[in-house]
Amino acid sequence: MYLAGFLGLVAGLALVLTHNVWLLEWRLIITVIGWATIVCAVVIIFQPQWIASLGLKIIKNQGIYFGAAVIDVVIGLFLSYFVYIR
Repeated sequence: MYLAGFLGLVAGLALVLTHNVWLLEWRLIITVIGWATIVCAVVIIFQPQWIASLGLKIIKNQGIYFGAAVIDVVIGLFLSYFVYIR
């Protein structure tokens, strides 16, 4: 659990340090994802028992997987449009 938190913290810090743009445009999504990754990693490091209990609740509720997949695809399509097509 601590290794996952550490790796998430490193990834979030790398994203924020290389792309900390606070303009009201599509690049803000990348910055928010970086900061959310940092916050999530810190919670994983300092509250592993809470994360484990939350994981058990997510496993029992299969609808969360579909919702998370839809959100990931929408964000991916949105970012792909602005980066590659536009």
